[in-house]
Amino acid sequence: MLYLGFTLVLATSGLLLLLTGRLALRPLLGAAVLLPATLIGSGVLRALWALRKSTGIGMRRAVFAFSNWLSMSWTVALACLQALVRSEGVFLRTPKWRGSHSIGEALRASRAESLIAAALVTLGVLVAAVRRSSLFLAFLFLWQAGVYAFALFIAWLNVRADLPARLERRQRTEERRERIRRQRRIVAGAATVLAP
Repeated sequence: MLYLGFTLVLATSGLLLLLTGRLALRPLLGAAVLLPATLIGSGVLRALWALRKSTGIGMRRAVFAFSNWLSMSWTVALACLQALVRSEGVFLRTPKWRGSHSIGEALRASRAESLIAAALVTLGVLVAAVRRSSLFLAFLFLWQAGVYAFALFIAWLNVRADLPARLERRQRTEERRERIRRQRRIVAGAATVLAP
């Protein structure tokens, strides 16, 4: 939820800078950028250190694990928001289709995150192009876009991976369940239309 909140604040700041040319609060200029820059840098280093220390994995795998954490930020925020408005339910994010092992399939799996990342990059470039931001603000746009772009990267790794037999059976079960759910909606809709 924090990443989603930060994304909204960053996007709003960028839009205000583009539309009005100024921002009432300017905390990202001069020496004031040292604190957020230090927090981001130390947060990444602490996460990588904790992954390596607790699991015994190497730096490369720790970076992949950290990327996976970041890639889940939209999914976790969506699950939290749904939990606020639903009294019951299970939130599962599993592939509901089987397709080719291509970047297109990965884009389809991470379309929301990819759109958010593209919007943030575009907004960051526009704000930087009209010279209404500091270099650090441009970095924040790129960092936040990267958080969401990691979902595309992880989705691409996932579509290229071969599933173990147990997970392959689970994927087929999920696909069958989704197909039945769609058929029930169609039957319910047809019954509603045809009912006198």
